[in-house]
Amino acid sequence: MARRFLGHDVCFFSAIYSIQPKPLIDRWGVVPVASWGMMASGIAGLFLANPIVTAEGLDAKAWLALTYIVLAGTVSAFWLYLACLKYISPVTAGLVVCLEPTSAYVFGIMFMNLKLGWIECLGIAMVISQVFILSIRSKKRS
Repeated sequence: MARRFLGHDVCFFSAIYSIQPKPLIDRWGVVPVASWGMMASGIAGLFLANPIVTAEGLDAKAWLALTYIVLAGTVSAFWLYLACLKYISPVTAGLVVCLEPTSAYVFGIMFMNLKLGWIECLGIAMVISQVFILSIRSKKRS
């Protein structure tokens, strides 16, 4: 059984996700770095979850949807994220990624009738304040 990641694990890996590939991208380009990264994570994922058992009952529509999610939602998103590291700093890219959960929730409220409670407002405020705090720190260092 795979260990569940805690919040600090996710923050640690998110920092590595933004900073570590920059020298590789500068030397080799985005496509090879993204391709090898996805292949390595895919192989590691085989040991954490058995995709063969999960995919047994899928029909043609489900396979089509899964293919779209993998290609559009994962491969292209990851490639575009790494491509942006050629033009902006890893810190700036990380700050933009921090806003992703907030924008997803806002779109969920707008289009999927999600309810906004006090705990959601607190979470959104914490994410936005984190972005401002980190951007102030990065401006002071430059």
